[in-house]
Amino acid sequence: MKKSDDQKRHMVEMAAAAVIGVCMAAGVFLIRKNSTTTVSEACRPGLFSWKRSAMQEEREEEVQRAMAELGCEIIYQEIPDSVSDETVTAFLKRRKQQGQAVFALAGEAEWAMEEDASSMKKVLERISQRNSVSGDARIEGIVWDVEPYLLEEWDTDRPGLMETYVENLSTAYRQAKEEDLFVIVCIPHFYDSEKTYAYLDRLVKNGCDAVAVMNYSKRNEIRQLAGEAELAKKYGRGLINITELQEPGSHSLTAEQTYYEDGTGAVRESQDRIRKAYPETELGFAWHCLEPALELLDREEPGMGEPK
Repeated sequence: MKKSDDQKRHMVEMAAAAVIGVCMAAGVFLIRKNSTTTVSEACRPGLFSWKRSAMQEEREEEVQRAMAELGCEIIYQEIPDSVSDETVTAFLKRRKQQGQAVFALAGEAEWAMEEDASSMKKVLERISQRNSVSGDARIEGIVWDVEPYLLEEWDTDRPGLMETYVENLSTAYRQAKEEDLFVIVCIPHFYDSEKTYAYLDRLVKNGCDAVAVMNYSKRNEIRQLAGEAELAKKYGRGLINITELQEPGSHSLTAEQTYYEDGTGAVRESQDRIRKAYPETELGFAWHCLEPALELLDREEPGMGEPK
């Protein structure tokens, strides 16, 4: 049947509107991609924080003191689902006012074994929801703390466990990039051993933008980063050295694994040595974690913890 002029005009208008809609969507996509955190930005000094109380306004003075005296520009904060959006948004805005970024911190050892990264996907969906209501402040990235070596399967089926672990992180990585989130994966310093190196290679290539190494042995911190530094350079990823600050005895830590008794000055000397050893690596440093950091700062003379 022959279409009337009005029908034709209506069809043209609808087609034009569809094209404009596609262009606008593409424009938003480009804006989001252009705002993505860079590796250099994500490798700024960071501080781990596991307690939800750190997001409360009454603790702002403590949080800001630790961030300022340690020279940190990023806080890796665990954000439980039960914390209200209003609390999280207020925390994000306070950090933004201080020129600091917030990365969500999440993970359980069991997530390494889950089918299709189900728990990781839920975390990313929750971050997306929080970012949708937080205005001009947002969660910039995710830090995965998933430790498969804590599971029984590490001794009985290490290849199978590592296969699922890497696949889950790769799946989560793809979803995180759709949400414009920078991805950091925490790993121990021994994944670059012969039995797990191939999995580490795939993890760095397909599962993250940076690896954060729990470099919790003071015996040879530089050598313990060698394999990860090589892969970070190979794939254009960031490398973050994490220093432990918790008291010996907590979580079975020994004095050889933590700087609790050494102080922040010793940590900075360690960071300087590592930095000089890897001049061509996109290198960052992180402190673990807020509560013991405050204890160290309380023991030291005012200003001792501040970066030079």
